[in-house]
Amino acid sequence: MARKVRGSIIYQVKSRFRELEAFGKSKPKGSDKIHSYGTMKTYLNHSLQFAEYCRNNYNCRNLEDCKPYIKEYIEGNEYSSWVKKVQRSAIAKMYGVSTEELGNIDTGKCLRSDVKRSRGEAVRDKHFSETGKHKDYVVFCKATGLRKSEVEALRGTAFYVDKNGKKFLKVTDGTKGGRIRDVPILEEYANLVENVCLKAGKGLVIPYIAADRLKAPSGADTHSYRANYARALYDRLKRPIEKIPQNEKYFCRNDLKGVIYDKKAMEIVSNALGHSRINIIAKSYLHGGK
Repeated sequence: MARKVRGSIIYQVKSRFRELEAFGKSKPKGSDKIHSYGTMKTYLNHSLQFAEYCRNNYNCRNLEDCKPYIKEYIEGNEYSSWVKKVQRSAIAKMYGVSTEELGNIDTGKCLRSDVKRSRGEAVRDKHFSETGKHKDYVVFCKATGLRKSEVEALRGTAFYVDKNGKKFLKVTDGTKGGRIRDVPILEEYANLVENVCLKAGKGLVIPYIAADRLKAPSGADTHSYRANYARALYDRLKRPIEKIPQNEKYFCRNDLKGVIYDKKAMEIVSNALGHSRINIIAKSYLHGGK
C-alpha cells in the first residue's frame, strides 16, 4: 500500500483513493490509477463500507488492522456474487495489491442475473418518455452505443464519413480510461445522427437530443441502449457458426454454457463500445440476442 496516512479510518480510505485518482488522463499499460469517475465512486463506497465494518466490529483504527477481516467481510455478507467480486476488486485496489494477493476468497457463482442493469430494474423518472420528447436521445444512443458521459461530452464535429461512405463518430471525451475510439453508426439511424451533429457543429450534441438540456435524461436507461447497439452491430458482423474456424469461436461458460459467438465480430463490437475484453461483451451485452 501507499504511504501510511494519519487520521480516522474513513479519512484514510478517502486519502488513499485521492492518490489513485486520474480522471481524464490517458491510461498507460500497467497503470494502477483509477481513470473512471464511475469506478472511483463504486470502489470508494465499497471500501468505506468495509472500513466501517472493521471499525464497528473490531475497533480497527487504521487500514492495516483491517486486513485480517477481508475474507470474513466479503464471504459473510449477503450481497450477490457479482457485488462480492466488485468488493474484492475495490479492497484490493485500496491496498495496492492484486485480488489474488488477498488470498482465497469465495465470492460464489456469478450469474448474469446478478448484474442489475436491465431496463426493468431501472428507476424511472416520471417525466421521461422514450417515444415522446426524449425519442431522439434514445435513438441516438441505440445508433452509437455511447455511454451517458460520452453523449454529454460529444460535439457535432465528432461525425465523419470514411472513404467507403461509412458513417462514424470519433469519440474523444467522457470515455472510460481516456481511450479514444471510432464508433460505427448503425445505418438505420445514421441520418438522425448526421443531422443532429450538423446542427450542433462545434457545439455539444446533447441539447439537440435531450430537450434543450445539457445532461442526459435522468430516466434514460443508457446501458440498455448500449446493449441494443451491441446486439445489432454483432448481428451485422457475425458469421454462421458452422463457417467459423474453431479457434475463432467464443464458448460461453456458467449460466451461458452452450452459447457460441463469433470472436472476430465480438472484437469489433468490443472496440466500438470502448471495452478491452470480449468476455464483458458476452456477459453484459450480447446475451438475449443471437
